Amino acid sequence: MDSNSSSKPQDVVPESRNIRCSYNTQRAYSMNPLVGILFAEAKARRIPIKHVAVKAGLNPDAIYDWRIRTNPTVPNLEACLNVLGLELAVRERDQ
Repeated sequence: MDSNSSSKPQDVVPESRNIRCSYNTQRAYSMNPLVGILFAEAKARRIPIKHVAVKAGLNPDAIYDWRIRTNPTVPNLEACLNVLGLELAVRERDQ
């Protein structure tokens, strides 16, 4: 992967366009569902996401980037969920 490549899907934001997308447009196509759950749980518990990040030992900017730019690693996501009293679990799929 070269340094000029973007993590954005090519069909959503063509490289030929020089228009900056709004925050909501970017979030709609790139947010991992687990990140959505993390933010929803933090909001429901009235715990600022910045507090979750600091308690988990992460940079708050990194967590905000999970919504629009990057995906979390499993250990980082687990750390954030643990701050909220939640855990990430694997179970067998229902048939």
